[in-house]
Amino acid sequence: LRLRSMFRDDVQSIHPQSEMGTENPEADEAMLRLQVRTSLANLPKPQNEIEIAPPEVDENGDTTMGGVGGEIEEDAEDIAKRKEEEEKARLEMERRKRSKVVQAGGVLPRLLFVNTLVLTPTEGDKTGKGAEELQAAEAEVLDEMKKLIFRDAIEFPPTRDAPRPPETPEVEDISLEALERAAAELDAETEFLQQQMQHVDVAEEKVMKAWQESLDAFAYAPSQKRFIPAHQLPRGDRVETVRRQLDELRDQLLRDSERRTKLEQRLGVKTHGYMKRSRTALKSTEEHFKALQDEEMKYFSYAYLHEIERMAVQRRLDEERVRAEKTSDSHAQLQALFARLKNDKRDLLDALQHANAIEDEEGGVQVVRVNGHGDHQMNGVSSVDSD
Repeated sequence: LRLRSMFRDDVQSIHPQSEMGTENPEADEAMLRLQVRTSLANLPKPQNEIEIAPPEVDENGDTTMGGVGGEIEEDAEDIAKRKEEEEKARLEMERRKRSKVVQAGGVLPRLLFVNTLVLTPTEGDKTGKGAEELQAAEAEVLDEMKKLIFRDAIEFPPTRDAPRPPETPEVEDISLEALERAAAELDAETEFLQQQMQHVDVAEEKVMKAWQESLDAFAYAPSQKRFIPAHQLPRGDRVETVRRQLDELRDQLLRDSERRTKLEQRLGVKTHGYMKRSRTALKSTEEHFKALQDEEMKYFSYAYLHEIERMAVQRRLDEERVRAEKTSDSHAQLQALFARLKNDKRDLLDALQHANAIEDEEGGVQVVRVNGHGDHQMNGVSSVDSD
């Protein structure tokens, strides 16, 4: 109402009632609205002029459109993709800089503790030519090995509860190219030594056996809280050592069980649809297989009955053939007997007629007549001729 009154006031201020020619405000308002709508309808429709202009390329092949220095500005997707590729390249370079045992990812065996006793320089002959340089090089190599082993034990422990050194040693950051050149030289030297010393490839079983023997050669002494050679282990610590090994194996078994349970749950979530379809397909397959077995049983049953009936039909055909032959022989004999008797009857009738004819000629008193059925009448008395 307030908006309507304001609109009416503005209209009245522009067009007084004397000029509009009517005293009805609503009619005036409707008329003004119609005029405004009519005037706006005559306006031209707006046109959206869109021009697709490719970036200009100069003579050197550089673009001159957008960006700093004439380069095309990257969008958010290109930036994220570039950062992801850079991160992958950085992680790959870091992975290739790690030690071989860490790169193997658990394939190669690793000790559960860092034993630096075996990484001490050997005391050799110091009077020979270059002995001091060899000992200095050996000490430097062993020191670098200690640093790498400590770093791997801290950053990449073999197990969750494995003992770790107190701090990470500083390791020199060597470029990947230098590492690759050193690895190539080491491989060449290894191959040369293998040929000179006539080393052969050792079977995996022997390697694992030697590894297990080396592990069994040391044992953890609870009283000293460190690993010592097994033959130096006090008698009182042996039971505790075995108990500790049993606890470690039990903990490892529990961790593996938890990990297996989580993997099974994750696998069940990811393959739920496939497992459901697999169960449906398996159920359908079992039903079809059962129906196939039923149909096979019916088929074999009917086939067995068909074979029995075929043999029975053949047997009945043979019996009926024998019976038909017997019946045919019997009928043939009866027909032959009937023909013989018929001939005998005809002969007897002829003989009887001849005898009657002779008696008639002689004028005898008795007259014998033969009717059409072969009955004889003598002096009014009927008698049947017996065949």
